[in-house]
Amino acid sequence: MKNLTGLQLLQAMVDGEIPNKGLMANVNFSQVKIARGKFGFTFYPTVEHINLQGTVHGGFLATIIDTVTTSSLLTLLGPNTAVVTLDLRCDFYKPAAPGSTLSAIADVDSVGRTVGFAHAKILDSNNQVIAKGSVTCSLIAG
Repeated sequence: MKNLTGLQLLQAMVDGEIPNKGLMANVNFSQVKIARGKFGFTFYPTVEHINLQGTVHGGFLATIIDTVTTSSLLTLLGPNTAVVTLDLRCDFYKPAAPGSTLSAIADVDSVGRTVGFAHAKILDSNNQVIAKGSVTCSLIAG
């Protein structure tokens, strides 16, 4: 794993060659799309992801935005480079219900030697925007 590029690492995870660990192991997702500078997937929030009002929690949606944006940056990085979120901004447009089908897609805006920028959106099954967000990330070679 140490000598894999970010793109290779993500593809190995999607192909099941590397176990999906941590937070994303608890998210039901499919239809992963990976390309240089892009990352996205379809996901299915459940009642475990709701707030007191019964809609999908904004913090969960922010986590999805953070995940797809940092992954989009990772697709452009060489081996042994970590992506660490410095700033995450999210705007929420409408509520999502548990049991719905949502899609998240991210694109890289810019990558420098030590900092990267990306943005994402979450869409419902009717292609209506649920949320948009962006990240600034530290890129740590090592």
